[in-house]
Amino acid sequence: MISKFSVSQNSISWLRSFMFIKVEAEGVPEQIVDKISFYAVNSDSFPRSEFTVISYDGSEFLLRLCITNAGYNRCLPAGEYRIVVIVDDRPLLALKVKDDEVFGSERKDFFFANRQKKYSIDFFERDSFFCFRVGVFLGEKEIEMGHVNPVSIPDELRPAKRSILSKIRSEISLVVKRPQYDLVNSNADKMRFYKQEARKHKSRKKRTILFLFEQASANKDNAAAVFERMKERGLDRRFNFLFYDCPFNETRESEEKLRKLITYLAKSGTIILVDYSPVLDLVELDSKTKVIQLWHGGAGFKSSGYCRFGVGNSPAPFNCYRQIDFGISGSSKIAEFYSEVWGINDEQIIPTGMPRIDKFLNEENRKKKTMELYELLPIAKGKKVILFAPTFRGDNRVNAYYPSHVFEFSSLYETIGDEYVVLIKMHPWVTTFPEVPPEMRDRIIDVTSYENINDLFYITDLLITDYSSCIFEFSLMKKPMLFYAFDEEVYSNARGFHRPFRENAPGKVVESFSELCEAIREGDFEAEKVEKYVERHFDFVDSGASDRVIDWLILGKLPEKYQKLIDDKNAQVHKMINTKIDI
Repeated sequence: MISKFSVSQNSISWLRSFMFIKVEAEGVPEQIVDKISFYAVNSDSFPRSEFTVISYDGSEFLLRLCITNAGYNRCLPAGEYRIVVIVDDRPLLALKVKDDEVFGSERKDFFFANRQKKYSIDFFERDSFFCFRVGVFLGEKEIEMGHVNPVSIPDELRPAKRSILSKIRSEISLVVKRPQYDLVNSNADKMRFYKQEARKHKSRKKRTILFLFEQASANKDNAAAVFERMKERGLDRRFNFLFYDCPFNETRESEEKLRKLITYLAKSGTIILVDYSPVLDLVELDSKTKVIQLWHGGAGFKSSGYCRFGVGNSPAPFNCYRQIDFGISGSSKIAEFYSEVWGINDEQIIPTGMPRIDKFLNEENRKKKTMELYELLPIAKGKKVILFAPTFRGDNRVNAYYPSHVFEFSSLYETIGDEYVVLIKMHPWVTTFPEVPPEMRDRIIDVTSYENINDLFYITDLLITDYSSCIFEFSLMKKPMLFYAFDEEVYSNARGFHRPFRENAPGKVVESFSELCEAIREGDFEAEKVEKYVERHFDFVDSGASDRVIDWLILGKLPEKYQKLIDDKNAQVHKMINTKIDI
């Protein structure tokens, strides 16, 4: 039926953690093209991931595989793989190397753990078949993949379950031995202590919700909005609320602090996570605990999480994000941006909207904050307001900065004249930006200390930013934006974008400060792009996001269409990993 599928030396390419493979196909009948699937099959003849078919042009398939999520919220497991062609659920053949070609592709390394470890893929030929091998290395020594959390992966990939007798013995041991835990130095003890506390507080779990702010105390608006709305609805009478708002440092935590944090995790049936929690890299939650990610990011451009796998500050193959049950987004159309960051499936990203926008869209709040801002910033009243709000450079809050030499106070001061006032709001992590010269403070003001950037949007007529996610909320104002991307190529190479920047920026992109000033003078902002951005990024433009998070995710009343997507995905994965393929 089909004469040949083959791969050549130049068939493999990469985009972040996505592997692309071009497969040459000869003699494929048109009627079966849509029935063809491609699976990564291990040496035991079991599929461990399905390739996405991106395109077929009549002679060549383009395949894609995300190595940070093989379909069950884990990296593709270590092992040796062939790619098997399936037609109508029947295995047909395994891909071969193109005839007469000497095949050998360089290894692709993804470094993590401060570049001490690496997740590696190398490609080779065996008996003319195209093969690749996945492994994790410390230096050149291959090691175990690492911590595997059995919560969200299929049963068949879980470690063997302990017998009932083993569990009873363990319970007796806890009572008899009264174990002492070294929570500071031993990850195994952290896990043992968690399990002990989880058993102790088993009856309370359904009624307890933990708000966990280890990394993002400055960006907890979504969680705060959900908590306030739950109180308004009287749900504080139904649930016990716990709060943990203290940065975690694995190397310097006290026994007392770790004991409190792990006990909170063990008590809680629902964990509201804001961004990232390092302790969840180490403590594997039980299957009765639900984790809801309420990250503050809307939809900017800069890469984070598993979008940065293998580069600076890369996550390990397993980290906190793998324990997420649900994440939220503004729109179903952008679920892929979030799922890639967290290394989970698109189906787990639920388009509730961002809870913090509920208050932002409230007209009474808008009027109140506008009055307060004009009292605080009287020189802005009666003027057009420009808000300059770029993101930081650097890897994290420790080394975050903004290159002040690219901001020309005098040029901007002359450009805006008496028409505008400029508000400068640096990212909260940037602490070294120079002060506004005293002689320019009648037109340029530093408002970095003002906590809530969303409030400033009410009085802003033009937003100047770069790769920041602040464009998400501001777009709802239907006002113009300018993107000062003086370092677009450098930033892209160092940090990375999860989508093409220029194609998706909802406004004019400029590369120099002189271009920025010219755009202000000419009023050239390409403002028509804002409406398209809003259409793509918002399924709801209302004040109901908090209620959707509460009803759909916390109370478990997920609409049927979203639940079906999750169930179908789980069924697909279950079928895939249980189907032995012999070629």
